[in-house]
Amino acid sequence: MNRFTRACCAFLLMMALSAPIASASEINVESAAVSFQTVDGERIATFLHFVASSAEFTLRSPSGRYNEATEVMTAIAQGDERAVLTKSGESSFEVSAATEIGISFDDETLAALGDVTFLSDELDARSDELFVDRLSSLKARIDALKSSITLSDTLELIESFLANVGADDRLILLSGNVRVVREDTTMESAWMLVNEADQSEFISIADPDRKLTLTIVTQEETSEDESQD
Repeated sequence: MNRFTRACCAFLLMMALSAPIASASEINVESAAVSFQTVDGERIATFLHFVASSAEFTLRSPSGRYNEATEVMTAIAQGDERAVLTKSGESSFEVSAATEIGISFDDETLAALGDVTFLSDELDARSDELFVDRLSSLKARIDALKSSITLSDTLELIESFLANVGADDRLILLSGNVRVVREDTTMESAWMLVNEADQSEFISIADPDRKLTLTIVTQEETSEDESQD
């Protein structure tokens, strides 16, 4: 595809999406091909080999779609090509997924599925699924995860953590084969909730049939040369 054709696709898609996301910053989409169809009464844009960019976010994958009714743009992975979302500026991060990533550019909520990685200045995380949303929107998912817990003191610990989170506060929910690496700790668990505003605040829960594992580095190793000094 030449530069002119690519630019035309970007312009047409940006114009088509401008109305439903008027409250968000401008989004520029470059795509090898774009198709607009009405599916089950909803207008869907389908695009190939695309990059969608806003002031802070860049989303890219081999294929994707935009639903005007839900205002969600979804990047779909294909083979070895993963869906990738990056955020710049304050609280920057990168998310990649082997299945798909869906994001609402308007309120910056997202869902990533399939061998998900989440990288920020504070976290290096892996999980089957990842959601970034407000507590009020994640409540149903959290309740479903809590339903498999039988220990009352574990449920009390979860409630104590959630009591300090406002309904409109944003959380990062990782679930399924969670592995999180920090500067001084490594943790493996079934699921984990992280306060997006302060990622040092989190709670992590084990599988019913497998204990949570936590490795803590208590002090840095001293090299032989340093010890001789």
